[in-house]
Amino acid sequence: MPKQVWLECEDDDAWALCDVLDEEGDEVKLKRQTSPVGVSPLVTVTKAEFEKMMAGVGDLSQPVVDLCQLEDVHYGSMLHTLRQRYEEEDIYTAIGPVVIAINPYKKVESCSAEAFTTMKDLSEENLPPHVFRSGLSAYHGMLSEGTAQSILISGESGAGKTETTKLCMNVLAEVSAAKAQGRPCVIVFVGVNGVGKSTSLSKVA
Repeated sequence: MPKQVWLECEDDDAWALCDVLDEEGDEVKLKRQTSPVGVSPLVTVTKAEFEKMMAGVGDLSQPVVDLCQLEDVHYGSMLHTLRQRYEEEDIYTAIGPVVIAINPYKKVESCSAEAFTTMKDLSEENLPPHVFRSGLSAYHGMLSEGTAQSILISGESGAGKTETTKLCMNVLAEVSAAKAQGRPCVIVFVGVNGVGKSTSLSKVA
């Protein structure tokens, strides 16, 4: 019997990691590691239901920075990781080259000018998942490859697309101004539609 399983919930958590507490007759008692206010963490399921649950695989106590590093990738493990990182005010999580952002609805230190100053001189492989990394990667790609680059920012209404676009544009303006010195500058074009926003970069002589 696994020590942890994933429970699909009908509340705001959607999925919860549960510790297996006990087995009594035809029932298995579980305890959710997280639960919304007013929702009991204790859950009882039948053995038949328990046997259909997915086991929690690997060390799930510490969140990974890239969802591709999860030993078992599915809805539960991804939401669990995003929830863990959000609680630590790490609002950005990678999934390969893609960056997932969760709107904190407040100012966070990781999006400050001081944070960018710290990050801008790091090599790309040492940068954490961040919109700053996406902007820097596009800028350096434009210079090294000599081709136009695009950044797609998508999400539902209220997800933070506008603020993310602003942060991205601030990064591009900062690095292009610092490195221009008479060399080609960067044109930033932002197109907006009902689905998302895109930022395109190209060089001009």
